[in-house]
Amino acid sequence: MHQHSAVVEQFTYGPIAVCGFYSGMTLLEGGSIEDAVKETKLKFLPTWQTAVCVWPLVQTVNFCFIPERNRVPFVSVCSFIWTVFLAYMKQRSQASGQNEELKES
Repeated sequence: MHQHSAVVEQFTYGPIAVCGFYSGMTLLEGGSIEDAVKETKLKFLPTWQTAVCVWPLVQTVNFCFIPERNRVPFVSVCSFIWTVFLAYMKQRSQASGQNEELKES
């Protein structure tokens, strides 16, 4: 049962969360709405595809093998690792974009 809810979450909340992360971070960094839309379009699919592979597995492990008292700490650690991954994805594309700008000048 829990495996199904993890999959449903990835197809409902997951896309909203990924779009919100990239567009929100771009705006918070001083980018324009156009920049936010462009970055979200560029990075959404690879990030969401990774999330669809990772989170159902994490939730399956969490509900099948982790004792109930340790589930929140387990998911918290996984969420921290996911946040590091998102920061990497954000920075990776920014760095490649900066390299492209340097090549053009």
